[in-house]
Amino acid sequence: DAPSEADSGPTAAISCPHGQLMPEQATGAKRVLVPEGFWHFLYEDATSVKNDDLLVCPTFPSDSGECSECSSELSEVACMEDSMRLLKQRQRQSHEKLFSGKSTPLSLDCKYFLIPSSWISKWRNYVNPTVKNSDTPETLNVVIGSLICEK
Repeated sequence: DAPSEADSGPTAAISCPHGQLMPEQATGAKRVLVPEGFWHFLYEDATSVKNDDLLVCPTFPSDSGECSECSSELSEVACMEDSMRLLKQRQRQSHEKLFSGKSTPLSLDCKYFLIPSSWISKWRNYVNPTVKNSDTPETLNVVIGSLICEK
């Protein structure tokens, strides 16, 4: 049999790298309460399957606190994600016509610049709240080169 997650012990998925209870907001860290008798059954079963001293199985009673280090890291990540979401929202609002793809009537009083349409498409995906994990568009310095003719 190939090793499975269950071979790591019943609390492996909710244990953090510091050996403490992983915050529930962390990926894969959802948990359920089980009665003490069932916990003992699971623990004994896990230790009998993997009968060696390498099985480290932390015990987390229902009043266990979450790892403060991991909670801080998750808070920092959430704060950065909120800042990025706000930045993208401001970009969408500031450039609504560009974001929505609506054409802008040209005015003789304005100066216009050319950028690759492929970059605009990437930018639209980047600031679109419904598109998850879109790549940050390259800086325009890099992309403008594609508009320049090389002899």
